[in-house]
Amino acid sequence: TLNEPWCCCVLGYGNGEHAPGRSADAGREPYLAAHHMLLAHARAVKCYRELYQAEQEGAIGLTLNMDWKEPLSSSEADRLAQRRALDWQLGWFADPVYKGDYPESMRQKCGERLPEFTKEEQSWLLGSSDFFGLNHYSTDFVSPGEDKPEKDSIFADPEVKNCSDPRWLRTDMGWDIVPWGFEKLLSWIQKEYSPKGGILVTENGCAVRETTEEEAVNDGARMEYLQGYLSQMHKAISKGVEVKGYLVWSFMDNFEWAFGYAKRFGIVRVDFDTQERTLKKSANIFQTLAKENKLKVPSRVLALSEFIPFNGRLEDTAVAPKKLARPQLSIDDAKGMLKEFCSKYEDQNFQDRMVQCFQQFLIHNDEMQLLKERRRLCMPIQAEIIPKYGFEPTTHGVSQVQAALTAPRLTEDPDIRQMN
Repeated sequence: TLNEPWCCCVLGYGNGEHAPGRSADAGREPYLAAHHMLLAHARAVKCYRELYQAEQEGAIGLTLNMDWKEPLSSSEADRLAQRRALDWQLGWFADPVYKGDYPESMRQKCGERLPEFTKEEQSWLLGSSDFFGLNHYSTDFVSPGEDKPEKDSIFADPEVKNCSDPRWLRTDMGWDIVPWGFEKLLSWIQKEYSPKGGILVTENGCAVRETTEEEAVNDGARMEYLQGYLSQMHKAISKGVEVKGYLVWSFMDNFEWAFGYAKRFGIVRVDFDTQERTLKKSANIFQTLAKENKLKVPSRVLALSEFIPFNGRLEDTAVAPKKLARPQLSIDDAKGMLKEFCSKYEDQNFQDRMVQCFQQFLIHNDEMQLLKERRRLCMPIQAEIIPKYGFEPTTHGVSQVQAALTAPRLTEDPDIRQMN
């Protein structure tokens, strides 16, 4: 019935980014728009079920967009901020369908600004989706909002501050790549709603900057995105989450709303001038899934898909975590590792990609993006080499290697110093 009603209400009536471009009453109009969209959904479902479903044997429902919200720390304040963040985006539309009314946190905060459902409308809404449609792309860490706004607003009402981990890579849309958030969101939906008909992932995917056909076909970044997210979806399924289907966004490069043809999500490249279509390497993932029901994931990608606290900080616990011994490097091992690094980094393809990375920095002067792009290029090489010497293939392992290679007993060796 509806796709991403949150976007229509918040971006259409909150900040005016989307049609109809309204923002004058951001503390009331988004809630009114959402209310009537939910009622329209309920009426459409009622009509379909009464007149057509028995004959067509179809399923009907709505799809909600949601980024996972992870508490910044284990504090009670951050956990409460997480709940509000989930309520104001997902619960806003899912609670009326699965519980019959808006989340209590919204009722308490918004008061009369949040419309009421009649008993009849509640009966239409409750159970009005044959599946839980989900569009998911990214994740945020959340904590309580700091500023007290002068007037009510859909953006200020949740009293939540969103932030990204500076280590996260981003897609060409600027969206953070956080596979572990997918598993957490799927598990939360299952626990919170136990949706009849299961969860249907109607969108998940990755926009990648592809300036040439060669870059598009060899879409390694998209392959790793999909491998990471599909791995975490499989993890959720293994825990009992009822995922009924998964649709990658998107099958082909397409017209991306206000971005036009500038953002490419497809696993099939489209030449917009000739309309020629070419399979990208990421399409092979789904060919293999369809033919063999298998997902092949490099151990490095699998390791990087797992949860790491914000900025790598460990939570305080009642029992101190066991400290793992840091691997030690002999002079011979240090030389062997550095020789491998030099060989990989001197490869012409790597050099060309790094040059492009710095050219983009000269154009945009974005140091954070430069750092992320360098990590994106270097991490696959680092994760391939350092496990051979006892280090884990993660950013933490890379930090340990950097510390080990700068130890005085190693840097006294001229060969090590030069390769470093």
